[in-house]
Amino acid sequence: MVIQDGIAQLLLQSHLDEIFILPALPEQWKSGKITGLRAEGGFCLDIEWENGRLKEARLISECGGSAVLRCRQSICVLKDGEVVDTERDEKGRFIFHTEKQGAYRIISQ
Repeated sequence: MVIQDGIAQLLLQSHLDEIFILPALPEQWKSGKITGLRAEGGFCLDIEWENGRLKEARLISECGGSAVLRCRQSICVLKDGEVVDTERDEKGRFIFHTEKQGAYRIISQ
């Protein structure tokens, strides 16, 4: 199913080298999931939310390099079941290094 850009922007925004997960989730969309959203920098995300909050996301890094995520709650990033070192910058964003074609699980805490 093709999602219009405006709808996709409610669930994922990607600009200025950051990815904002669920930036404008409508209050009526309490729970749901979406797959295959594309973000700048060669990232692809699947996102699941529950009770209006991020539950879990899966991020595929096609190119490798740093991922900069903005999210309304704290997250933990895993790769192959192991915790990935994640920094938090002065803007509250979560930053971590990704490997080319690496798959990362992002869990809300």
